[in-house]
Order: sequence, then structure tokens, then C-alpha cells
Amino acid sequence: MTSTLVPKPFNDQERIEALQALGLLDTPPEAGFDRITRLACAVMRTPIALVSLVDESRQWFKSRCGLDMESTPREVAFCAHAIMSDEVLLVLDATKDPRFQNNPLVTGEGRVRFYAGAPLITRDGFRIGSLCAIDTEPRAEVTEQELDLMKEMAVMTVEVIEGRHAVRHATEVLSEHLTAAAQRAEAGENAKANLIAMLGHELRTPLNAIIGFSEVLAAQIFGPMSKPQYTEYAEHIRESGEHLLGVINTMLNLASCERGEINLKEEILDSAKLVENCAGMMSEQARKAGVELKTEVGADLPSLKADRNQVVQMLLNLIANGVKFNRPNGTVRIVAEQAEGQAVLSVIDTGIGMAPEELNQSRGVFDQLDSGLDRNFEGLGLPLTDRLIELHGGKLELESTEGQGTTATLTFPAWRSVTEAAAAAPLGAAQAP
Repeated sequence: MTSTLVPKPFNDQERIEALQALGLLDTPPEAGFDRITRLACAVMRTPIALVSLVDESRQWFKSRCGLDMESTPREVAFCAHAIMSDEVLLVLDATKDPRFQNNPLVTGEGRVRFYAGAPLITRDGFRIGSLCAIDTEPRAEVTEQELDLMKEMAVMTVEVIEGRHAVRHATEVLSEHLTAAAQRAEAGENAKANLIAMLGHELRTPLNAIIGFSEVLAAQIFGPMSKPQYTEYAEHIRESGEHLLGVINTMLNLASCERGEINLKEEILDSAKLVENCAGMMSEQARKAGVELKTEVGADLPSLKADRNQVVQMLLNLIANGVKFNRPNGTVRIVAEQAEGQAVLSVIDTGIGMAPEELNQSRGVFDQLDSGLDRNFEGLGLPLTDRLIELHGGKLELESTEGQGTTATLTFPAWRSVTEAAAAAPLGAAQAP
């Protein structure tokens, strides 16, 4: 089975812990949930309705009407997409939706065509699963009243879940202890993120002034300086200021990611042109470092439906690391190709590489700040890239050998790939729901 990448909420680990604390997974059927799935089948006029709970690797069905299986892998679960929003996920025809058209639940014996999934949102705000209605025939439309009723039934489902949880006194006491521990951990992480945001905003204003004044001095706008070294020093001040401003902006973006404040602004991107543009933006930095920058773009590289600024930022982060941690006369290759319908962008350098312990630390936001690694704040680009590719439903993979170099690979899910005909059409035209 071809692997499928699904998006994950930023707070996925905390969400899974909240689900596990409810003590609901792998429990026998219960009448209260079964009544709701029967009602959902009647309201939505579908043969199948499920109460689906999404844990780390699967979706497990607490109640199922019209279906024999007890679970499916998370990577093929429609409900894994439904938990990304507070609204009902509506798929009128899965064969026309790029997220699902190659899904084995659509192409196989299950023949899923229509899907409507309302997220199950706990009182603490965690989306633990969904109440969904499924049909093997596509739909032309769904009424607003039907969608509103799905939301209401999802609220009823959560009330049954949390009511069930409350009557089990021992489980409730355990949950309170777990919640308190999670809140303390979250408070500590939020304090770090808020401190970074505060420092970033406080530093950015005077830093912009320093950059502006140094540009005036370097350009000698008010007349020539007595010694040429002064203009050279002014240029160094400007370059250092812009470097520090880039670090601060990365810190602020990371703080926003940690608080879940970054969203996607999707458009159809020419992947090949975007890769070439990113290489062009980094060419001067590579030249100054004595590093050769190469691009290798496959002829079958698909266009992408993605956030342009975020994809550019991811690529620039990886290329900048490849240049910075390289050697004179070293090489950075940007390889863009298609694999099983997925756009794969790799940055391969011949630099100093990383030891296994550095590789593990490189993806942690606050590990970077606490570890005292010589790689300093430049390394924050990797945690930020990790967050941004997860927001797109993809993944970042790192391979490194100390003394030989590093390969960083961005893989976008196949449902973000856009055909040539679709890329030529206006954005939003003939798009799947």
C-alpha cells in the first residue's frame, strides 16, 4: 500500500494524551454511542456512521453502524483530516478530491465516496476524533441543516464521553492529576515561547533603526567620510544587523508555531520555478562562502497547492544551513523530484555534518536554546521547518554523517500535488471540497 501523509495538529501529543486519559480506547460497545451513530445514519441518509477516535497510529471506532472493521491506520483515515478544524469536513466525491482519490478506502472494496465528519471537541479544546457519516455513492450537495445537525450530534457524543468519564471516580481523579501535570508543562513551554516573542519584539525596533542608519552611513548620503574604512565598517554593521534581524524573525515565527498561531494561505505554486528562485536568493551568500550551489529539478515535478511564503522559508532555511555549515569549495545540491505522486525537495550538502546526538537535538526548539551547541541560533531554522512541513501534512527527514555532510528532505503529501491542467485553471475552479 502506498504510504499517505496526513496533517497533524501542532498539539498532537497533548491531544493524544487527553484522549488516552478518557479511558475510552479499546472498550466494549456501549448503547449511548450506538444510539448516536444510528441517528447519524438516519439524519444524513447514509449506510454507515462512526464514532471515530484518532490516536497516534490509527482511528479506532467506539461505535460503528453499518461497518464491520474496528479500526484503520491513521495514515488513510478521513477522520485524521477532520480533527484539523472545528468545522465539519465535507467530501462530496472522494474520487475527485486530491487528498483522498488514491486512498485505499476509496480505491479498494470500501468504495468510500461521500464523507461528512464533525470533530469531537472536549471541554479542554482537544479534537479527539469525529462523528462521521459515510456513503459509497457521491453526493451533489448537503444542506446547512444537515451539517448543523452533525455538529449537534458531535456535541452530544462528547457529552456522553465526558459524562461517562465523570461517573468513573477513580478515572476522574487520575485525569485531574494528568491534567495538572500537562498544564504545568504547557505553562513552562508557553513561558519560554512568550519570553522569546517579547524579546524579539523589543529588539526588532532598535535593530531596524541600526540597519537604517548604517545604510545611510555606507551610502554616504550626507557627504563622503574622511576614511574609507568607515564605510566598510558601516556595511559590516548593516550585514550583522540584517543577520540578527533574520534570527529574531525566526524566533518570533517559532513562538507563533508553539502557540498554534500560524495558518496556511494556499495557492498553486510552480514548484520548479520556486526552487530556482530560492537558489537565486541564496546564490550571493553561497558565493561569499565559497560554496557551489546546484539545482536538479525533475521534469515530472508537480505543482503544489501550498503556502508560498512558508515553502520558500523552509527551502531557504535548509539551503542556508547547507551553506553555513559547509567548507570552502564545498557543494550544496537542491534536488526536486516526484516520488509516488509526492513532491520531494532535498538539500544535500558536503559540509561538516552532525553527530547522532546533534541530529536528535537539531529538531527541538528549546533543545537548541538550552544545549549550547556551537551551531547557535542558525539551527532554529530546522525546528521551524519541521513545524511548517507538518502544517502542510508532510514531513522533514534528516540524514547526516559527521565530517561528510547532511541531507535534509521535505516530502509533501500526494494530495498537495496539482496536475498540469489544474495548475492552469484559476485557483478554486473545479476544486474538490
